[in-house]
Formats: sequence, structure tokens, C-alpha cells
Amino acid sequence: MHTRSGRASRRTFPNRAKWPRTAGTRPLRAKGALGCCGSSGLVPRTAVHKEKVGLSQDRRHRPLRCAELDTLSRLPDAQAAADASPPRLRVRPFRPDDLEAVRRVCADTGFLGNPIDPVFEDRELFADYLTGYYTRFEPEALLVCEVDGEVRGYLMGCRRALLKQAYQFLANFVVAGKALYRCVRRPYNSASRRFLRWVLMNSWREVPVTPRNTPHFHMNVLPDARSVKNTRALIRTFLDFLRSHGCQSVYGQIVTYSGRRMLSLFRRYGFRVLDRVEVTKYRSLHSDRVLLCTVIKDLNAVTPNRCKAHI
Repeated sequence: MHTRSGRASRRTFPNRAKWPRTAGTRPLRAKGALGCCGSSGLVPRTAVHKEKVGLSQDRRHRPLRCAELDTLSRLPDAQAAADASPPRLRVRPFRPDDLEAVRRVCADTGFLGNPIDPVFEDRELFADYLTGYYTRFEPEALLVCEVDGEVRGYLMGCRRALLKQAYQFLANFVVAGKALYRCVRRPYNSASRRFLRWVLMNSWREVPVTPRNTPHFHMNVLPDARSVKNTRALIRTFLDFLRSHGCQSVYGQIVTYSGRRMLSLFRRYGFRVLDRVEVTKYRSLHSDRVLLCTVIKDLNAVTPNRCKAHI
């Protein structure tokens, strides 16, 4: 049957399963509490529309602005800190512009890894005595440890042992003269005078045995950069430097006490303890025993596989 416009009219069926689509309904079955269909089996289109509107009330109905995108892209402080990249470690040769940083690290680690001030107040004289030879005569054997571009530690090495002995013999008189002059002019406090008395009376006695004409090293790292990783990087780089110059062995002197167990770390790298002596210069400020140990390593010896993995 055709209408005047030429379009076919909809047919109506008596069967409820083929209910015609009208303007107010859609063929969507509404499930009851038991999952059965309702009486008519159909849900009005207006009800479905209201349900969609209710579910999407929190959605934006306009494009985000640039300022809003920037706000949404910012991370909370805790998440930003967690995603921050780890500190960048770099071991490199000493440069002349590192001199002040190296001297500062020396003074800031002079008292069992802490600043030397409670023991000896003259930081300049202390740093000059311990670093003078290495920075002036063998800067090529001096390594610095950089963390995020800032010098936080060093390893001072010596390949010419006889030259070091000659320099130290003369430096003892120079430093002693400066200390006596400044002690009278300043004067030094009681702790500093006690330290100078120890240098004059006991320092030459409390030195462990060292091998003759053998390269040596000593190292210091600030507390915030002190880790097995940084120590390993400094030692490994220096040992490679010695091997490249044909050195056969090397020794170092390390300080150990109850809260600092460094000997086990050096044993992992193939060092063995040659001698150890108790040092009394910190006795008034540190109750535990402090030992100065000499450790030595044969550079031609084969390192066990478990040590190579760490080095």
C-alpha cells in the first residue's frame, strides 16, 4: 500500500516479537532483578538518554585550553622525586682548577671521614701537608670523583716513591716551622696544640710498615658521595693507570675503626693486610680504637672471577 508521497507505509504485525519501532521506543530489552524481560520488552529512548547523561556529567564538553593541559601534565612532588634521575658519577684526572675543591675535601674528611676542625683548626696547613706533593709533582696520578659535576672525592697516587720520601723529609721541617709560628701568633686552641704535640712526639711511631720503592695511594670521599660504587670506580681506574705504566705492585694506607670496615672491601679487590698500628691522635674525641693499616696488592696476580665482577 502506497501513500501519496510514493513511500511505502509501515506494516503492523500482531506478533509481539516483531513490535514496530516508534519514535519513543527502541529495541532494547530491560532486564529485571532476575534477568527477565519486562512486560513490554522495550525501554523508552528518553530513559536511555537520561541514563547516558547521568553517566557523563563529569566529562568536559569543550576542548582543553593550553593552560589546563599544562596543569594536568604536572606531576605531584612525590612522583616527581621518584622519577628523578640518579646522580651522575664521573671519575676523571685532576685539573689545576680542581685544587681548591680537593683541598676542601681533604679538610672535610680529615677526622675519620668528618671535618678536621675539632682536631686541628688550621685547615689550610692540614690540607697543604697532605696534598702538596700529589698536586705539585704527580698530578697525572691524581683522580677526582665528580657527582653531578661537583668534586666530592679524590684518590691521590704516587709512582715515584723516592721522590715522595725526599719531598716529605723537607716538608716536615717547613710545616713544623709554619705551625710553630702560627701557634705563637694566633694562638691555636687547646685541641690544636694537643694535635701538634702528637705530631712531634708520637706520629713517627704510629706508622705501619710500608714496602720500599712501591707506588701507593690514599683516598677520601665526602659522606654524601661515599658508597661502594664510588670507591670501586676510583680504585679500578687507578689500578688500570698503574698497569698501563708497568707497575708491579701497589699499597695503600686506610683507617679502620668499629663503624668503618674497609678491609673486607679491599680484600675483594685482591689486597692483603701487611701491617696495622693503633693511632692515638683521636683518642680524646673517639672512644673506640682507631687503626692505620697498610694493604698491598700484586698487580700481576690473577684476580678471582668474583672480584672481577665487582671491579
